[in-house]
Amino acid sequence: IGTHKEKYRIKTLTKPHEAHFAYSIYFKEPGGNDLEIEYYDPRAVAEGRSIAAPHWKAPLPEDRFPGRGYIPQAMSHGTLQCDDKAASERFYREVLGLQVVGCGRTSTYIKHPSTPWYIVVLPGRKRDYLSPVNRFTLKVASPEAVEEAHREFTTSGKKIGITEVEDLRINDGEANFIFSDLDRNWWEVSSSSEAYFPVRSALHGDRDYGPSSMGFWSFCSWPVSSGPSIIECSHLRIVGNVSGEFPMWPPGKKRTVFG
Repeated sequence: IGTHKEKYRIKTLTKPHEAHFAYSIYFKEPGGNDLEIEYYDPRAVAEGRSIAAPHWKAPLPEDRFPGRGYIPQAMSHGTLQCDDKAASERFYREVLGLQVVGCGRTSTYIKHPSTPWYIVVLPGRKRDYLSPVNRFTLKVASPEAVEEAHREFTTSGKKIGITEVEDLRINDGEANFIFSDLDRNWWEVSSSSEAYFPVRSALHGDRDYGPSSMGFWSFCSWPVSSGPSIIECSHLRIVGNVSGEFPMWPPGKKRTVFG
């Protein structure tokens, strides 16, 4: 990537960095989003870091992404910031039904039990707040479960840590809405058949909207001129494109985007 930094229009690129069994580089792609390429030493599993286990049944061969010296094997995780680590962990478990699968001195790792993908949550004194387009998706079993979650968050939101709830959307028999949590990070609850993972019936306590899976994230990409991109269609698939569904982040505002 360093050799082809100008060709790929990479804006910034860090040197390789090692920490907590992980070996990573960070870079800003042409659309302005911050990405990470990481190797996670599987020996970390023995230290209690289950997230370090491979997220694939068999690694992709070199011919799937030839000539680079690296082969992206999976999209593994995203990142969020929080204000209060303990309060956020409690919210993820008790309100969103997610697992806290590991904690560092400052970091928290959360995931859904049915999927390997996870989110790293880090406290931040100086926060860069994300817009609604930057969000994770919680897949529930039915449109009725989405409606139940919307009623719960609308009526009891402040009590349980919800700071904002958008309107319920129903389209072609499917339902969804977006909301922000106690840290003003954005999430979506959806019943869509086009959601990322298979439906698994779930109940969360006495509420009938327990998530059956957690989807990956959305992020903004400002228009850039045509030319080579570090992400090539031979390796990653564009599986959908939605325009104008939620407000974009105002131009010129600083954004923190997922890792």
